[in-house]
Amino acid sequence: MGNGREYLVSWTDGSQTTVASNFMFGAFTVHHRLDVGDHVLAADGDQFSVATVVSGTNSRGKLKVKFIDGSTRCATLR
Repeated sequence: MGNGREYLVSWTDGSQTTVASNFMFGAFTVHHRLDVGDHVLAADGDQFSVATVVSGTNSRGKLKVKFIDGSTRCATLR
């Protein structure tokens, strides 16, 4: 949106908010280790969906996540 550094976020209650990218994915975003049970946004095809970490990082830098529809996939940490 706008200057190319903003995203329109749609919430589950139907509302929408414009959020600047530096508040979502900025260089100053605190990085922390993801543990089993943590909630994440993970790539689900061509979009991102809510998921829960179900297993830790493997030797290839991937962890297994479970989406709200019940499907599971390996996700790459970035």
